[in-house]
Amino acid sequence: MSDEAPEQDSKTEDPSQKKLEDAHKKGDVAKSQEVTTWFMLLGSAIIFSALAPWTASSLSNSLGLIIMNADQFDLEGSGFADFFNGLALTLLVTILTPLLVLNICGVL
Repeated sequence: MSDEAPEQDSKTEDPSQKKLEDAHKKGDVAKSQEVTTWFMLLGSAIIFSALAPWTASSLSNSLGLIIMNADQFDLEGSGFADFFNGLALTLLVTILTPLLVLNICGVL
């Protein structure tokens, strides 16, 4: 019990300049999580706004072709599978591209 009292007293004092410098050299410094979160949100907004025109035009072109040529698609037998696979691949590439860019930026 007598050992704990001096330990508590010493921790209530401000750290010395040497202790602060040693902690800084070790990389033991205060870091705000909010700053990191704000930079991630800002980066996400920049990436989405930069890729939004490409994404919108790609989706518009793909879906426009379907609407304009709806009467020419063969949806019987394997025709439906081919149609759906092509549409799904186009939509996945269009939608996953911004998410892939965000993922790469998150790793860096």
